Amino acid sequence: MEEEIIKNITAGTISADHEEITADASFRDDLLMYTSDIQSVVLGVEEEFDVKFPDGEIDQIDSVRDILQLLSAL
Repeated sequence: MEEEIIKNITAGTISADHEEITADASFRDDLLMYTSDIQSVVLGVEEEFDVKFPDGEIDQIDSVRDILQLLSAL
């Protein structure tokens, strides 16, 4: 369920087809997202799940799986 929500947030941010966004697709290399796009996804996830990721961790996010791992660590 969390994965689908994150995929939906990502798809809405970059106007991509949901099928293109897999758990392991690289935001930068596969989906050609800019840093600002990734930050928008992170903000959307933080709002949706009412969490705050540590600033140092945000720079390391490059996939839906990365976000899922950070969520599970909170």
